[in-house]
Amino acid sequence: MANLTTVQAKLAGTVLTSTAATAGPDKVKPGDGGAPVYVLVDNAGASAVTVTIADPGKTKYQQQNPSIPSVSVPAGGKAVLGPIQSDLKQSDGYVNLTASSTTSVSFYAFRG
Repeated sequence: MANLTTVQAKLAGTVLTSTAATAGPDKVKPGDGGAPVYVLVDNAGASAVTVTIADPGKTKYQQQNPSIPSVSVPAGGKAVLGPIQSDLKQSDGYVNLTASSTTSVSFYAFRG
């Protein structure tokens, strides 16, 4: 398990902070009322990887969340997840991400 470091995107550019995928779940703080949070998934491996966002169950209004699709990231490819909203957070305040393989997979979280 790793907590992703979220950086603020800026017009002049921002250096993203890499977090290697772990056996998970890896965690990211959602955009709570501020700018939305996105996660860039970089799959430098030789096989496709599926990244899943854990379903927290019910919304703050006690309505069942809609199904959250998994994202397939091709070998050598990248994908952006988001916006990661607060209604996806678990009881600890974080949104859980799990990659089907952790070999050569990195996460980059940014607020934009």
